[in-house]
Amino acid sequence: MAMIAPETSNWMQQALTAHNEGRLEFAQGVFHAIRLDGGINVGVSAQHFAEVERAAETWNDSLGTVVFRVVRDGDADLRVRTVSVLDGEDQGEVDTDLELLGAGHYRLTGDISICDQKGSQPITSKEFTAVVLHELGHVLGLDDCPNGNGAMADFDPTHLILHPSEAEVTLVKSIRAEMNALASQQSIGDPTRSV
Repeated sequence: MAMIAPETSNWMQQALTAHNEGRLEFAQGVFHAIRLDGGINVGVSAQHFAEVERAAETWNDSLGTVVFRVVRDGDADLRVRTVSVLDGEDQGEVDTDLELLGAGHYRLTGDISICDQKGSQPITSKEFTAVVLHELGHVLGLDDCPNGNGAMADFDPTHLILHPSEAEVTLVKSIRAEMNALASQQSIGDPTRSV
């Protein structure tokens, strides 16, 4: 079952509360940031450009819209970097924040860290793509789904998942639709439900 990440749910609740309290500038800024209005520039070095581009295109194709644009490191909102070690058993992690640009305008910024080793072996190009696909799922608001069959499942190099599940795509579309409804001040359902 696809689930909304706790951080996304928290931002959605804060925005909903602000919306209900009449603090529309803040609420709409967060709604736009969560929807990733205008897309997000994902910066990466030339070494891993193809892998990150494959992961971004997979999400864009699945969602039927351009959410991620892969760029060289320069003008990125979100940067992909490789590290030799991460805490725990994770193969990747994402650290994002909503950056205030001024007058109620926010953008999502941060880093995606990918561990370039699995045990003592370097990860392959396909493994790198699978990990980036998973981390971009977090950027879209999804939580881990350890026993799932989509991008948010645990990393398993013997069974690489290179596409999101139908439930994951449906939930991301639902999050974006709920944020669209809020941003246009229409009535909405519960934006923190799971699919």
